[in-house]
Amino acid sequence: DLVLQSIRAQVLVPMPVPPTDPPQIRSCTGPELVAGNLRLRHAADRWGQFAVTVAGQPFAHSYGNDQIGYLRDQEAAFLKLADAPCAVTLEEGSIVARLDLADADGVKWRLERRFAVGGDGAIGVTTTVAVAAKRETFHLPLLTLFPGLGSFGERKSQAVLPGVEYLADEPSSSEADVRGPLANRKIVDDVKLCFPFMTVVHAGRWLGVAWSRQDHPAPLFDSPDRTFGSGAHLFGLWYPGVGPRRLENSVAALDAMPLVPDEPLVFRYELLAGLGDSAVAPVQAYVARHSLPPVPENTGGYGAAVDLLAHGWLDSASNQGGIWRHAVWGKNFPPQPAADAVYFQRWLAGQTGDAGLAQRLRESADQGLAKTKDNLSSGVSHVRFGPLPYLLEGGIEARIDQVVAGARQALSRFAADGVLTYHPREDRPDYSSTHFAKHANGLAAPVAKQVLEACLLGGDPDLWRDALALVDRLTTLYAGTVPRGAQTWECPLHTPDILASAYLISVYTMAYQISGEGKYLEQARYWAWTGIPFVYLDPPVEKPVGTYATIAVLGATNWRAPFWIGQPVQWCGLVYGAGLADLAKVDRENEALWRQLASSITVTGVQMSWPTSDHDRQGLLPDFYHLVAQRSDGPAINPGTVGSHLPDAFGKGRIYDCQVLGPQRLLVHAPGDLQVVDGSTVQLAAWPVAPYRVLVVGVTAKPTITWNGRSVEVTYLPAHRAAVVHLDGSGTLTVH
Repeated sequence: DLVLQSIRAQVLVPMPVPPTDPPQIRSCTGPELVAGNLRLRHAADRWGQFAVTVAGQPFAHSYGNDQIGYLRDQEAAFLKLADAPCAVTLEEGSIVARLDLADADGVKWRLERRFAVGGDGAIGVTTTVAVAAKRETFHLPLLTLFPGLGSFGERKSQAVLPGVEYLADEPSSSEADVRGPLANRKIVDDVKLCFPFMTVVHAGRWLGVAWSRQDHPAPLFDSPDRTFGSGAHLFGLWYPGVGPRRLENSVAALDAMPLVPDEPLVFRYELLAGLGDSAVAPVQAYVARHSLPPVPENTGGYGAAVDLLAHGWLDSASNQGGIWRHAVWGKNFPPQPAADAVYFQRWLAGQTGDAGLAQRLRESADQGLAKTKDNLSSGVSHVRFGPLPYLLEGGIEARIDQVVAGARQALSRFAADGVLTYHPREDRPDYSSTHFAKHANGLAAPVAKQVLEACLLGGDPDLWRDALALVDRLTTLYAGTVPRGAQTWECPLHTPDILASAYLISVYTMAYQISGEGKYLEQARYWAWTGIPFVYLDPPVEKPVGTYATIAVLGATNWRAPFWIGQPVQWCGLVYGAGLADLAKVDRENEALWRQLASSITVTGVQMSWPTSDHDRQGLLPDFYHLVAQRSDGPAINPGTVGSHLPDAFGKGRIYDCQVLGPQRLLVHAPGDLQVVDGSTVQLAAWPVAPYRVLVVGVTAKPTITWNGRSVEVTYLPAHRAAVVHLDGSGTLTVH
């Protein structure tokens, strides 16, 4: 039985639409501020009228004709701000605009807006609204700005509303990724914003607006502007925000918000600007100004995370007696042999402080190995360490033969210009039908990743040459573009996608590892930055889980549902985080940044995982997560995706590592954490309790290898320019 204590109904009758007459370009002859490449000049006597230039070029104009909508005897009325005299002065380096006026009932309103230089390329704007008597406002515009007005018009290079839009020169709120009413993303609930920022890039320059999520305005993003018909783009921050007083994507509010006498409303935002050809530059500027939030705290710390994932492998419904399901979801995802489950459990056995749990993990791993030793490439996790089972169990030469043959086949799938063409399956829609091409970077990247992974294992110079040539062709095709098209098993090819960023990071990181050429490192950095607009960089809700949750795609499955905007899918973020963790090893300039992002995404994945109180799903990662409800949902994914970089996240080393050694760029693979000492030596902190193997790739003759100062027997694989040594414990390895 269900008993309702109370119920509340709201009549959804919108307030009047605020005036949206097209803006006019008016001369701004008042005071100006200069902050690096950003210049703002205000009109001398008109409220809200200012112009913005970036690096000497006109870039945006404000509306200058804003009106406040308020209730007068419960009837809608508008207060025209442009009709009242406005005093604009330069005070102690700040532009200050003041406006005093009275409404139709003689109630006095006082508005003040202060512009102050906030650093290179940044101007902070503070708006204060005060009334002398109680008033309710249904339209209070804090910012209405038109990038491109009077200059580049509706064109753009890229634009971003983090978590919602990632655009090339194309319309926002389009049906390329979502069809129907949900395609309208003009005004969204701010819980869908990965961070409160919007930006437009054109011709090597960009302008952005940043604000505080806690102030809860309605962010208005229309590119191009179809709201006012300005022939440009539209940035807006309006009150009331989305919630009880405004539906999403409604220019007209549902209800008015109170303004209390002697309690001025104060609202702040920043104008940011600079140089750059893509949305990466403004995202970098936002992160530089606001910094990354701290790594989330997992209740119980590292030990609790280890034990939770251990119970996931052992006690959840994923475990089917030595074989595992990728995910628990009805009859889907049948169990299969899984070599990754074996090594993850062996590693966990050495990390837990519970002796009984450790013994169970070892026994479960042995049971799994008995069912998978003839297929060590098997696995159920989204993040796997391909060579690791062979370093533990043997058979590495045969495995190299397999991956090199697979790489050759993968290379053959690309056309001469590097295009990997999308071909729809007969039983699926044509997901390329809304894209401007039959290919995309996210479609090509996982196949290219397979080729580069083979290069790390097999030192065939011809394969390395062909692989790098392919990467160069991909650079020609996709450098500086939007990450998209990596999930065409259900999402349109056009859809912006964090997995595309993830795979491209890996491709270029590996290309840099085998070549040492800086151009590949620069591309890896670029694609790392493209993933950040999919990551929540401030709390979307005032609850424990939210920061560093990751949006998978900016669209919907089959263009309709599920709708993924505002819906974290952490396994996609964990694949991205795995790419960042590898990039951090080679990008010393940004190592701390990439490590913090990767670690935080992992800890957030642990936070989202089902607790041990949920018998069938304990220790498993939800396919998606409800931020407001703080609830895990969807298929329950095995613990490997979260666990793959768990030790990195807590400063405990790595489960598997590959490091570059010396100018010859030898590639050293090992089960544990590698630290390069010099051009010929690495320090290895290994975790296996049994003997294991280390693989050295890139040697042109049989090397001499010492372990803790003593020579060890070397197996040389001339066809792969590789050497294998059997080791035990941790220590120092030197290749002569």
